[in-house]
Amino acid sequence: MRTWLILLLSGLIAIALIWTLLGPPQIEINKNKSVPEPSKADIRVLFIGNSHTFYNALPTIYQNLARSRQVPLAAYVKPVTVGGFTLSQHWKHEPTRAALKEKWDFVIIQGASSEPITAQNSYISAAQNIVGQVREQGAHPILFLTWAYASWDYAYSQSPRLYGQTPTELQDKLNYTALFLQKILNLTIAPVGPAWRIATQEFDETSLYHEDGNHARIMGSYLAACTIYEAIHGESAAEGQWFPEKMTRDQARLLQEIAHQAFSEWQMQEDMTPIGSIEDHESGFDLN
Repeated sequence: MRTWLILLLSGLIAIALIWTLLGPPQIEINKNKSVPEPSKADIRVLFIGNSHTFYNALPTIYQNLARSRQVPLAAYVKPVTVGGFTLSQHWKHEPTRAALKEKWDFVIIQGASSEPITAQNSYISAAQNIVGQVREQGAHPILFLTWAYASWDYAYSQSPRLYGQTPTELQDKLNYTALFLQKILNLTIAPVGPAWRIATQEFDETSLYHEDGNHARIMGSYLAACTIYEAIHGESAAEGQWFPEKMTRDQARLLQEIAHQAFSEWQMQEDMTPIGSIEDHESGFDLN
C-alpha cells in the first residue's frame, strides 16, 4: 500500500513538472465533427473541392483555428468533396449544386491540380458559373489556388512544355490563371500554392508533400488552412492558437507567418496580361 502511494505521488509530481515546463497539452478540437449547427454558427463556410481539401480534414483545421482565436468564432463548415473532381465536374454534380443554394457566408472553391492549365477554358467557365451562383445566394466566393507537384513528380520530365520543368515554373502557370480569374471576376484568391513555394525554402519538400508528390501531409494542409483563414478573415492565422498534435508550436508559428507573407505578396500583384480575350469569358453565367 505504501509503495502504491509513493508511486502515485511520484506520478503526480512528474505531471506537475511537465505542465510547468511545457504548458497544457495540445488538444484536438472538433476533430471529427462539423459543429456547431448552422443556425448557431458565427460563420458558415462551404468547401468545394477534391482530395486537396479532404486530405487531413482541411476544413476542420480551419474550423479549429477560428475557434481558438482570442475572441472565438463558432464556425460551421461543410465539405462537398470528390476525389479527382474538376470544377467542371462539380458544376454538373447535383450535391454541389444543392449545397451552393444553401445559406453560406463564404464558399471555398478548389479545382483539380492541373485543371487551370490542362483544361483552362472549361476551368474558367466553371469558375464563372460557380462564382455567379455563390454571389446570387449572397455569399463571398474564394478561389483556393493549389500547389504545384513536388520536384520528383514525373510530370516535369514527361510534359515539360505543359507543366514546366520545376515546381516554381508550374506554380507560375497556375498563378497566371488565378490572376486572370481575379481580374475578370473581382475574386478573392487564397494563394495556397504560393505559400507552399515559400515554405519549401524553410522545410524539406517531404514535410509538406505526401510520397505521391501531389497530396499534402499535415503540415501542408495546416499551411493551406492558415492561408484560407487569412483570405476569409483578413487577419493572420496567428490569431488562432490551435495546431495539430503532430506539429510543434514553432512549426505552426512559422507556417502562420508564411501564410501571411504569401497573402500579403499576392495582394500586391500587379496587373497581368489577359489569357486570350477577356470578352471570350464574359458572356454570362450558365446556371442551367
